[in-house]
Amino acid sequence: MVIDETRAELKRGLTAPFHDHLAIRLGDLLRDVVRAQCPEPSSGTAGRLYVLEFQGPYQYVLLGHTRNVSKRMSCHILEAGRHGYGLLNAWASPVLSHAQKQERVALDLAEGLQGAQHVGERFYEMPFEIALTVVRVAAENSLLSAMPDAAAAGPA
Repeated sequence: MVIDETRAELKRGLTAPFHDHLAIRLGDLLRDVVRAQCPEPSSGTAGRLYVLEFQGPYQYVLLGHTRNVSKRMSCHILEAGRHGYGLLNAWASPVLSHAQKQERVALDLAEGLQGAQHVGERFYEMPFEIALTVVRVAAENSLLSAMPDAAAAGPA
């Protein structure tokens, strides 16, 4: 219900100063939850995939990878907020050893589903649920490929 009301407020358009609106503060709350649940990985090459949904006059999702999800979210929230957009939904993967490679998998899959309506990692009018499925498939692909092959181990 809060998300629906916030989405409606953002679609109507916010009046300056944008940072005073509940819709913008919701993004800060989501970022703080992610910060508490997703510490920075210890490995230099490891990272996480993420999907963020923003709403303003138009809706869009961002699909990406980073080592520090909360810091990356802060950058996106700040930039979007300058234009009257607010963060409505967020998800981050478990730590992946090759997050950058899996980001490419997610972007290619999303582009195949969405067509040309995107700029880089930003996909316009892609429902959060579809973006989440795309990113989870890419993340799970990475996690599965990192697991030892049970068949190769032979009988127990």
